[in-house]
Amino acid sequence: MMRVLQPGLYSTVQDLGRQGYTAWGISPSGAADPLTFRAGNLLLGNPESAPAVELTATGGRFVAEADMYVLLAGAATVSRAGAAAAPWKPLRLRAGQELTIGPITQGLRGYLCVAGGFQAPLWLGSASTHVPSGMGGWQGRPLRKDDRLPVGAAAPPRRHSPLSAALRQELQPRALLRLTPGPHVGWLRASVSIDAPSWLESTPWRTLPDSNRMGLRLRHSGGLATLLDTSRIGEVLSVGVPLGAVQLTPSGELALLLVDSQTTGGYPLLASVISADIPATGQLRPGDRVQFRFVALEAARQALLHQEALLQELRV
Repeated sequence: MMRVLQPGLYSTVQDLGRQGYTAWGISPSGAADPLTFRAGNLLLGNPESAPAVELTATGGRFVAEADMYVLLAGAATVSRAGAAAAPWKPLRLRAGQELTIGPITQGLRGYLCVAGGFQAPLWLGSASTHVPSGMGGWQGRPLRKDDRLPVGAAAPPRRHSPLSAALRQELQPRALLRLTPGPHVGWLRASVSIDAPSWLESTPWRTLPDSNRMGLRLRHSGGLATLLDTSRIGEVLSVGVPLGAVQLTPSGELALLLVDSQTTGGYPLLASVISADIPATGQLRPGDRVQFRFVALEAARQALLHQEALLQELRV
């Protein structure tokens, strides 16, 4: 068992999400930054989908109630029983020792992984927490003080080489998000004589404070967005919306859908973030600047293959 002494701002148990239920209106949930999550699990010798605790902004404090190995995937200070330790390295906790994780220093989220994974009950095949519905994960909610999380049995993790420079670079938060066209990419030109790709790429965007795991709200500050007549923005027929969908709202702001989002939407769907850049969306903080760039489908495919090849280094 691991007991929560201080849960932090918004800490939830997550895995890689529940797939195949969007037709039923159930979002996948899961880790907002699946790349960091998977890398942390692989370094501990876990299956990539082993449940971990997703930490948001502030870290937390925990105490081991049995011997275990843990690892922080992300950028933050770490201490074991008051002694400084390093992120991205397996750390042995003896029964009774405290683990303290400081604020996340790069990006917004980090992952507390444990050898054997946290043993949260499965809902629709996944241990991921969907807080809006109160389902999944640990009692369908963020962690609270004195929660006691069961830990699966596991052998000590084998030694890994340090993360390669290329993988470390891939794990860095970044503001440039690559897009592919959505079904309403021609909607702006038809409605207000603005080309959607040019409009999205040339406009400076910032994330708003009320962004969350359901989605990012993005507000423009100049660029071609000043030409947009928001009174002419209406709704379209509701369609299924994927993870990473970029919708244009009547306020002229964008909604970028994340892992806890709704599964259908009636705002124009201009584009989607490519799969390889979904992890970056999960690390954007309120106030961060965001740039968009459209890429061809083959470029999107190659970016994902490159990411998978870097993770393969941790499997051998």
